[in-house]
Amino acid sequence: MGSSSGTPARTPFPDCLVHEAGTGFILGGTFGSAFHFLGGLRNSPAGHRLAGGAQAVGANAPRLAGSATGFFVLFSAVENAALYARGKDDPWNTIVASAGANGLRSMRRGARAACRSALVGAAIWGFFEAVAIGLHHPLPPP
Repeated sequence: MGSSSGTPARTPFPDCLVHEAGTGFILGGTFGSAFHFLGGLRNSPAGHRLAGGAQAVGANAPRLAGSATGFFVLFSAVENAALYARGKDDPWNTIVASAGANGLRSMRRGARAACRSALVGAAIWGFFEAVAIGLHHPLPPP
């Protein structure tokens, strides 16, 4: 379902947090399981590789799924706060959300680490947004 401008309609604020929590949990659990299974295969002795991979998944994947869930929810909350504060939906909201989510997740390491993490998050997401804009609006031929 979309709006008249052709862009998809946004999920209202409280509901989007539930959606993002589910997305984060599924993605974190899926990629965490694959990553830790391969690590368990590699680090287990011959003859016990499958068991080692399964044990590594059971021990580590839930932690990554929970961490991804927290990041996705935090990102969505900051993005919606930027949307409501600024009154417009544009790439700057996601750049601010990346900076805010990364900074807030690094707060327990101190203000300096939080600022550094926020800058890195903004730079990485800014790069993604620039690439997306470049793909949708290529430069005219010379």
